[in-house]
Amino acid sequence: MSSYQANLKQNGALILLLLAAALLAPSYWTALHTPATGVYHDDSIYLITARTLAEGRGYWIESIPEPIAQTKYPILFPALLAIVWKLAPDFPSNVIYFKLLPFAATLVWLYLSYRLINRLSGSRILAATAIALTASSPQVVFFSTTVLSETLFAALATAAILFWTKTSDSGSKSALILSAIFAAAAYHTRTIGFCLILSALVAFAWQKKWKEASIFAAVAGSLALPWIFWQALHVNAPDPYLSQENYYSAYNIVMSFGWNEKLRIAMLNLLALPLSVQSFFDLSWGALPGFICLPLILRAFIGKELPFIVKAFLIFSLSVILMWVWPPLRFMVPLMPLLVWAVWCGVPGMGKKILLPCCWLLFGQGVWASHTFSEAALESGFWSPAPAGKHEWREFTRQMDWLKVNTLPSAIVQSNLDPTIYLFSNRKAIRGSYQNVSLSWYLDKEQVLGTPDEFEKTLRQNQVRFIVEVPWSWFMQSRFVADLVSKASQGNPSEFKLRYKSELEGFRIFEFQPPQQQEKTQ
Repeated sequence: MSSYQANLKQNGALILLLLAAALLAPSYWTALHTPATGVYHDDSIYLITARTLAEGRGYWIESIPEPIAQTKYPILFPALLAIVWKLAPDFPSNVIYFKLLPFAATLVWLYLSYRLINRLSGSRILAATAIALTASSPQVVFFSTTVLSETLFAALATAAILFWTKTSDSGSKSALILSAIFAAAAYHTRTIGFCLILSALVAFAWQKKWKEASIFAAVAGSLALPWIFWQALHVNAPDPYLSQENYYSAYNIVMSFGWNEKLRIAMLNLLALPLSVQSFFDLSWGALPGFICLPLILRAFIGKELPFIVKAFLIFSLSVILMWVWPPLRFMVPLMPLLVWAVWCGVPGMGKKILLPCCWLLFGQGVWASHTFSEAALESGFWSPAPAGKHEWREFTRQMDWLKVNTLPSAIVQSNLDPTIYLFSNRKAIRGSYQNVSLSWYLDKEQVLGTPDEFEKTLRQNQVRFIVEVPWSWFMQSRFVADLVSKASQGNPSEFKLRYKSELEGFRIFEFQPPQQQEKTQ
């Protein structure tokens, strides 16, 4: 072998990564610089709580008429956003700085995933392929450039697993403590991080390393306790959607639903797992890759190449995903590099030579899809791996400008984008319906958000004055909320007055005036 060939083999992974970065850079740049934020609902909640932290008012949700303590999402990600808010308090011009936080977490996550897979497989090419494939997914581009916690959780979880492997191999006490710290930090980012803590403890127990298990439990447990105490101190919060009680009980099959419904939800989620590969890369040529990957992952669980902690973490995480009443795609994102590696471990013998070209074929599809969504983002105003209409973000900001000019600061608004309304107009807002909209898919339920009468009752109870309709087709609740408003306004036309209508279809604002309010006005 010539020196040139030897250098090429040694630096092949670096060359592949540089090529991947060059191809993906335009999509990530576009996604970072689109003006939209608050498009996922959760990102608005993160920003609202970040602002209260930055301004010294504690970990509270102030977007609703009666502010409540935040007990639904752990504090680490909003706390980091609060630092950004403190340094750059001018909203929304500071949105780019908020987006840089999940993007930076993505870079760390991909780097640590490369280190982990290279350490355990001994193959730089495989490690480079896994992270390039992950980065090319439009779903990863979206979560890397939207103010959401997925990529921070992924980075912390990968760090915990990496240090666990080091202490498992060498007995390093410092690596053990760091593994526990990162696992607790992952829990303080997303509650599903408890699966990581449990996985590490089970893995130590499997190796009969009881001392290490005890130290890990003591460190991770003590660091996790503050969030548990905070939730215990703020139970029975008045908002059934934004507080922990409704979210943790109504959104999983353990606490709710009959046995037939439990089985149907779990089976639909199980079917959605292999189908997620199609969504990850926006495949127009079918879901076959996902159904090929599934038996390979199962084969890897049986084999010895995949470390026990990775098996446990994937099993516990996927079990929770199967029991959660929400489409699994979002929750699969932090697991992508581990799943790619699991597929590799499940491929027998010479099949591995075929797998690498297949991965780079998927990479090419991901790059193409990401560029396509980037072109759409230049017209719609936000980067999303879903259909979006032209100038939709601009129309939303016009609605917010109308609210700021034509309503009193004390006016209460109803919208399925309630926290986003508050961010951009400073008007208190409610959701207006508190059911899980995903039930429309899982159980074929009609009126999944309740009846028009129930909706109108909620408006009255919360003294809502204005109703804001935003027709984003990819936002699951949009059409259901629009249907509720339409039926309620047809049933009581004197109570719903159309005050704003955009040139784009579906962007409307109604003024809600029940009889008692009309009497006050007169």
